[in-house]
Amino acid sequence: MSDFMEILKREVASTSVAAVARRIGYARSSVSNLLNDNYPGSPRKIGAKILEVFSADISCPFLKRDIAAAECREAREAPMPTNNARRLRHWTACRRCPNNPGPASPRLKRAHDRRNRS
Repeated sequence: MSDFMEILKREVASTSVAAVARRIGYARSSVSNLLNDNYPGSPRKIGAKILEVFSADISCPFLKRDIAAAECREAREAPMPTNNARRLRHWTACRRCPNNPGPASPRLKRAHDRRNRS
């Protein structure tokens, strides 16, 4: 089971499906479907949101350490840095990171869509 599902189950057990849905900004039915393994789409975005809201730290594969969820979001949503080679490598790694809720480039998005159609 993925990390976000463990966190989701823990949070729902301590509050409710509706309370968790409100905190992550998703519909109650989406959270319920995810819990019951009936979520119609890829759980990547909702999983990333669950991790962002309920985990204090996210393991960054590029930095090889835990970082705050807000720091992860800032790094992945930042514009491409063109004046610093290390920041550019970090930015590039964020495009393919499993903590990234969606593919960043159109090429990756097309590949992602083809894989999920099958």
